[in-house]
Amino acid sequence: MGFLSKLFGQSRETDFTRGLPQDWRQTLRQCDFIMAEREIADFFRIANQEAKGKGEQVVYKNEFVQGWKTFSDNPCYESAVSFLEVAPIMFCYFLGCCPERSTAK
Repeated sequence: MGFLSKLFGQSRETDFTRGLPQDWRQTLRQCDFIMAEREIADFFRIANQEAKGKGEQVVYKNEFVQGWKTFSDNPCYESAVSFLEVAPIMFCYFLGCCPERSTAK
């Protein structure tokens, strides 16, 4: 356990997955991973285009980039879990690619 985890009494699992719903792994099993990979790739493309248009550059943490690369090379449940453990903020893209979620009104 790291210093801050000890200080705040949080486990490593809690640190990695904070902000995710309690049933996120179960929900993730419903996901169309190929669709999620395309949606997230579009996110990166758009973010890079917007930054370039402003003469700027998008910068991501190494863990985030490696998690994305692992997922994009093999879009499946296991690689999605690994990606979300380092980038829980990306869960909304996976959620939008779940059949029961994307057809709900």
